[in-house]
Amino acid sequence: MDSKGQSFFSYLLTLVFTGISLVLSSSLIGTIYSFYSRQTKFKLEDLIQFYGKNVFFLLQLFPFVIALFVLLFCVRFIHKQKIKTLFSLKNTFSLKHLFVSFLLWGILLFLLLLIQFFILQKPIKWNYSSESFWILVLISFFFVGFQTLFEEILFRGYLLQSFSSFFHKKWIAIIASSLLFGLMHFANPEIKIFGNFILIYYILTGVFLALISILDKGIELAFGFHFVNNLFGTLVLTNNWQVFQTDALFKDYSKPVLSWEIWISLFIMYPILFYSFKKIYKWKIGEIFA
Repeated sequence: MDSKGQSFFSYLLTLVFTGISLVLSSSLIGTIYSFYSRQTKFKLEDLIQFYGKNVFFLLQLFPFVIALFVLLFCVRFIHKQKIKTLFSLKNTFSLKHLFVSFLLWGILLFLLLLIQFFILQKPIKWNYSSESFWILVLISFFFVGFQTLFEEILFRGYLLQSFSSFFHKKWIAIIASSLLFGLMHFANPEIKIFGNFILIYYILTGVFLALISILDKGIELAFGFHFVNNLFGTLVLTNNWQVFQTDALFKDYSKPVLSWEIWISLFIMYPILFYSFKKIYKWKIGEIFA
């Protein structure tokens, strides 16, 4: 996002319109429930029981589709920028980079699952339901794709590039966009369970995704990572406390605690993935401080 010719008002309008579209479309879930149940106070479990898991999951994801198109509309007609610049600053959008990231992080996630099941012997049970799983697959691959694409375009495309233009320092842009990415998850049920400390996980994940986006000059790697990460949480392994409640293949019945898996992801698996990308694409780390 080139700041030349852009005004602060343009950025403000874009963020306001995108935020309003996301909030209003998200509020319809509770509004419809309140209208039919005549209850103004309700829990997540009430909504899941009312809509059913798959329908509720779809309704959770649909606002991101609306917000994505609002964001793209604003970039094209308020900023008068080419939409492609949000996806990649390379000549073409690289599907190969997306698939490499998707595959590598997917393999690491499955390895972590095997460790949890066979070594730690966590209470992970087979949860397959033929009636709902294949519908869930269709919903997930299409709408989770839109949800993750929206977040990557907003944080690793629009905001990261905008902050880079404003501050003229890529490392400041990385920190600023990552803090906002972490704060976006403040309403997640995980915050109530683990406390605000879990925000560190989201912020550091945002830093990792911003780093690889800056160095790769596009969101392809970040999108591949984010997409398979969310698919894993909706199709492969679920639990009773995360934001997306689905009929995944496996269900974890262990008590929600800040376990070692989170720190293994942050301080071992992320560096392994980053080093792999660096070797494959021959990055120059100094570009971050240029």
